[in-house]
Amino acid sequence: MLLSQHTGPTRAGATWQVQIPVRISPDSWQTVPVTAEVASRNRSGVSLVGHGQGEGSLFFHGYTFGVDVTVQMSEAFNARGRLQDAEFKVDETTADGKGPPISYNWHFTAR
Repeated sequence: MLLSQHTGPTRAGATWQVQIPVRISPDSWQTVPVTAEVASRNRSGVSLVGHGQGEGSLFFHGYTFGVDVTVQMSEAFNARGRLQDAEFKVDETTADGKGPPISYNWHFTAR
């Protein structure tokens, strides 16, 4: 997700902005701005990290809640550009703090 939206150099420390879609309710998605960064690059490959946050509206059972959304992700590619490992985590809290926090994540490892 991070590398696919990048067109510049992939030297360590390079950053760029991406929009990542996140699920904020059972039937709603929203894009969140994320800053992507090349965490490391060497002969073995490249590692990327991304962090972002945004605000949105959660519609649930006839009610509308303002939510604060935080995204954290990482990707690691081998020297041939093949994705080896990726993690993605989203945390949501209602803006007024009255609703339950919502969190989900996934992890991928190539075999």
